[in-house]
Amino acid sequence: MQYLMNRDHVQKLKQHRIYFSQDEGDRFAGDQMVFFDEDGAVEPYAAILQGVEIPTIGSFSYSLSGLPPSTRIGRYCSISWGVRVMALNHHMSFASTSSFAYDPHFVIFRKCLEDDAVGSFGRFGGQASRPNRTDAPVIEHDVWIGQDVLLARGITLGTGCVIGAGAVVTGSVPPYAIVGGNPARLIRYRFSEEVIAGLLESDWWDYKVSDLAELRYDDPTLFMAQLRQAAEAGSIAPYRPARLVLGEFFGTT
Repeated sequence: MQYLMNRDHVQKLKQHRIYFSQDEGDRFAGDQMVFFDEDGAVEPYAAILQGVEIPTIGSFSYSLSGLPPSTRIGRYCSISWGVRVMALNHHMSFASTSSFAYDPHFVIFRKCLEDDAVGSFGRFGGQASRPNRTDAPVIEHDVWIGQDVLLARGITLGTGCVIGAGAVVTGSVPPYAIVGGNPARLIRYRFSEEVIAGLLESDWWDYKVSDLAELRYDDPTLFMAQLRQAAEAGSIAPYRPARLVLGEFFGTT
């Protein structure tokens, strides 16, 4: 979907703790067309710092890159500049990979049919949808994506993984893996199997950053112990904010 967003929208989004700059400034000088999925949703304390696409994004995550609206981003993710998602695929099993096979309304094809008085494509032409139209990457929690990374469609970046700058990621990445290169390959894991299992089991991203501020996040093992102790004592609880559904927000403002 698309909607003409104005300053009033930006201010209302700020009230929901959704930001478009790092300093609460307004990078939209005036009315700006933005693009989003109708069922896309944004949690409080998230920032979309580049582009006019608004993806689904969780609390305490930010993106310095414009990503397709169908992208799903978890919490505590850090996405650098120049991150891109590969273009939509073409049918390789057809006689031609040309766009006429799935996009007969493209002006270069439509005008040719009109000029030559051909009503439409045949039985199969124009009936096959372009593959991978909506399958943007799924980015789980605490993912760090370096600068100028290229992501394939239909992949999942597992919780805690790190994507090195300039990587071309053509397949899913396991949790807490560090990958880099073209094509991206596993370099190493951030922690031991035991620590990774503990972090995944802890669901620490379910908590607000204010709940984590006093914990020893510089020591993963101690961090997990302190988190468990605080949760058992009832001094912290999972953060379950109301998600702002973009289609509803722009449809009612």
